[in-house]
Amino acid sequence: MNVHFNNINSTQSSSRTVGLQVLVFKTNLRHKKDLRQVSPVLNSAPGILKWNVDQADVDKVLRIEAMQLTEEDVITLVTGAGFCCEALPD
Repeated sequence: MNVHFNNINSTQSSSRTVGLQVLVFKTNLRHKKDLRQVSPVLNSAPGILKWNVDQADVDKVLRIEAMQLTEEDVITLVTGAGFCCEALPD
């Protein structure tokens, strides 16, 4: 089951052109309550345009489409919400 969320953040800087990034992470976001807990954090993060979690995947893969965001930024957000998050190689 894929759970999709969209977040269009109006606070992004338009003065600098940066390409769209797709960042992929292994997480322990297993349950709906986990998604409810992490949603406000990811939805309010500047730079995140869209995110989803593949709950059917054994690695509970978090996929993020973002502008001006690093893997470390996402790991800090997700771990700060109390969950494990590890970047997956390309």
